[in-house]
Amino acid sequence: PKPNEGLFRHCGIDFDVRNPQKVTLSQQGFVEHMQPMTVPNSDPLYFLNEVEKTEYRSLVSAMAWTTRTRMDAAGQIGILQSRQVSPRTADVKQANMLLAKMKATADTQKLVYGYLPEPLRTLAVTDASHRTLPNDGSMGAFVLLLQSDAGGLSGKVQIMQFGARRLRRVTKSSFGSETLAGVNGCEAAPGLAALLLDLQTPNATARRLQDRLDIGDGISIDLVVDCESLSGAMRTSHDVSDSSSQLYINGLRDELASRRLRSANWVDTKDMMID
Repeated sequence: PKPNEGLFRHCGIDFDVRNPQKVTLSQQGFVEHMQPMTVPNSDPLYFLNEVEKTEYRSLVSAMAWTTRTRMDAAGQIGILQSRQVSPRTADVKQANMLLAKMKATADTQKLVYGYLPEPLRTLAVTDASHRTLPNDGSMGAFVLLLQSDAGGLSGKVQIMQFGARRLRRVTKSSFGSETLAGVNGCEAAPGLAALLLDLQTPNATARRLQDRLDIGDGISIDLVVDCESLSGAMRTSHDVSDSSSQLYINGLRDELASRRLRSANWVDTKDMMID
């Protein structure tokens, strides 16, 4: 084989497919090529002019593209994106600091995909932070993982999709924020499950694939949260104390009852902010 066979770049992502059992994706070159923005004013509260806004948005948009392979910066980039309408000098400094951090770790942040024995399942791992953004906004995040269904949650996983963004609805409590993040993860997971099922059964019609997904026949979807009261509420029929979240809880319960969502799992974490 040629020296560089199996190595290529597509849309700023470097692929290494020389070993089919270990496929690697990296954006190291893309990150190292980015340049920080010149700080326009010493006053941290100075609002950027139109030219400076364009430069700020260009930098933040380029940083956002790195979330194709980097989960570590997704939350901070989401905050910077939320300030694109009226960015200040302080936001430019934050963007430059984040870029410097990303450059320092560019050679270690990679996605590596290996072999997973079938049957497979999709894990939707969700989390939220309540009222941590400007104007009392809340942040929600999810990660979609592919895992062999033969073992427990502690087995090897492959990162397939992830996202972090400001929750579009106002929440009254940490429970509400966690619930909305769970809904977002459950809404994203069926798309991945459908894609995987399509790859496994290439001759099936779209209708047949959808019918299998509707009854939970195919790639199973399991929700994983660090909010014990959320996972508990999904498995009961009682009303929740946060009435604004009741509609979303009912929707998640319906997903469980229909088997489109196989299970809701609570996992302990070191830094739990709710319960």
